[in-house]
Amino acid sequence: MKFIFLTLAVFAFNLSVARAVPAKQIVRPQKLGNYIAAGAIVGGNAGKIFSLLRVQKMLLPDGVERLILTYGDQDGVPLKTQPGYFHLSLDQAGSRLVLDLSQVLKTAVDQQDLIKELRGSHLVAKTDMSMDPQDGTTNITLFMRTPVETRAQVEPSEDKQNQLVIDIRPVSAKH
Repeated sequence: MKFIFLTLAVFAFNLSVARAVPAKQIVRPQKLGNYIAAGAIVGGNAGKIFSLLRVQKMLLPDGVERLILTYGDQDGVPLKTQPGYFHLSLDQAGSRLVLDLSQVLKTAVDQQDLIKELRGSHLVAKTDMSMDPQDGTTNITLFMRTPVETRAQVEPSEDKQNQLVIDIRPVSAKH
């Protein structure tokens, strides 16, 4: 009887938590997902060690800012395949975007490079970058000036499929 009650309690808890979880998207190569105003986007290859070679910002029409993250293998050689596993999460207010780049143990980009690349951004107010070699992760946190929504894709062209493309736009720019 105690076991049945415990099982029902765990089930009820999981059901209530599942309703509170924001939207989640899984990114597949060559498919640009829909914008999300809150939630998570995941994708990439898991199981290997990767490096981050470059972060580049581009300005697109309608106030969209595009970030392009270029991945390399564990020795820093540009990948010929999809980037490593990533988990992007945008908080409920659309004010903080966290890029969890699991299995990125080396990076040619540091906090100062990131600040320099994002200087002049109309959307990103502040950045934070950290590496945890014990967990094998690199994290980039972008603090927004205004509420945003985001979407992501793995670059579809064959010679650039090692790139993760992230579009960020102000919530007011909805179409």
